[in-house]
Amino acid sequence: MALSKDNQHFFFGTYETGKVIYYNAVVDEKLEIVSMTAEVATITKLCFSPCEKFLLIASNCGALVIYDFTTCNTVGNFELQHGVKSCDISSNSEYLIASNPNGFLYGMTLGNQEVMFEEQLTGYHPVWLNIPIEHCLISPNLEFFIISMTEYDAAGNNEQHILKRLNPDTRKTEITFRGHTDMIRCCKIDPRSEKLITGSNDETVIIWNTQNGSILHRVRGFVSWVPCLAINKNGTTCIASSDGDKKMKIIDVEIGRIIKTIQLEDHCYACTIAHGEEF
Repeated sequence: MALSKDNQHFFFGTYETGKVIYYNAVVDEKLEIVSMTAEVATITKLCFSPCEKFLLIASNCGALVIYDFTTCNTVGNFELQHGVKSCDISSNSEYLIASNPNGFLYGMTLGNQEVMFEEQLTGYHPVWLNIPIEHCLISPNLEFFIISMTEYDAAGNNEQHILKRLNPDTRKTEITFRGHTDMIRCCKIDPRSEKLITGSNDETVIIWNTQNGSILHRVRGFVSWVPCLAINKNGTTCIASSDGDKKMKIIDVEIGRIIKTIQLEDHCYACTIAHGEEF
């Protein structure tokens, strides 16, 4: 799901049919703008660039499509092996990063679609499995990347669900974030690049200090996993989905507490906050 700054243009990705749907709230019009060529494809991530020119479309079939919203044309198409797990666009709308299930992190320019780097960062699970980069983010101040992954010891045991702060130029680890006891399902960086907020299968949301990796708050009260979350423009409030009881929790980021609970009719696996809204 992606939303324009004026709250009038919505983009939705479909499951298994590989389609991206555009909805214009002003004229109440819905259009299919992109369809993946793979027989079975799921849209895994949509990112709208801050300049509102590019829509970045990722899929599990490996396609990473750059769609120009101003001309309604596809202007870039990358093929990543084994699918795209996550992607993000820089706050200056100049470049993007993307990750795949084999632990590779890619960097590409948006203007001429040149590949800036292609590096495998996570190594291998002993014997049988590459370790995926589940999420990748660019900080709003452009000073660091965040990735999430699962780490193992040499014997393939002692599973650790961690995040890493990377130097954008070298992709070297600056800080490792440890605190979740199960898979990290969602993560966001606040607008000031001071806090990182994550949701996990361990039924918690953690608010971290991005400068030193410390846990500021651990928010409990979720049933089953936390599949999605979003932060408001001021970075003061977060919404997070509680899958087990079909509820949306509104969290005060400063104090790390749930201040409101909204009952939903069904499970929520994607969410966003309208621009200009307090929560």
